[in-house]
Amino acid sequence: MRKKTAMIASLAALGFLAVSAGPVLADGMPSGMPDLEETLKARPAPAQPDPAHMQGMAHGKEQMHGQMMQGHRMAMRDSQDQDGASGMSHRSDGGC
Repeated sequence: MRKKTAMIASLAALGFLAVSAGPVLADGMPSGMPDLEETLKARPAPAQPDPAHMQGMAHGKEQMHGQMMQGHRMAMRDSQDQDGASGMSHRSDGGC
């Protein structure tokens, strides 16, 4: 029953927002407000990141992945030694 009540409340809230936001979205830009496109065009382009910095970031990512995989392999080996079988053969107690 709680799921049904929560669903009805969610739909009611969405309906209220849709009805209340309709007139606001239908209105055009107020007079005297700058056009959004013109504002975006006037901004300078963001600076491009340094290629050497980006290369270093990629290298760090590869190192981190290597360390994580090494730790994973060691943990799997340890669990395999403790179980006496494959580390992936854990019994599921249900759930997701």
